[in-house]
Amino acid sequence: MGRKVGKFVHKITSLLLLFNSIFGFDGMIWAQPVTEVIMMTASVFLLYTIIRKEQKAQNLSSDN
Repeated sequence: MGRKVGKFVHKITSLLLLFNSIFGFDGMIWAQPVTEVIMMTASVFLLYTIIRKEQKAQNLSSDN
């Protein structure tokens, strides 16, 4: 999982540089909210996955 996170961070950094080269200083300003939305979406997805795993484990332990 560590490599996936590293690649994701690299892509986010690349987004910042891309916005800067295309839009100049405004790109730097817009890169922050875009990055925040992407990171929030990824966080919600990871949290959802963890909650589902925990619920399945809890259901299996309560069945015994």
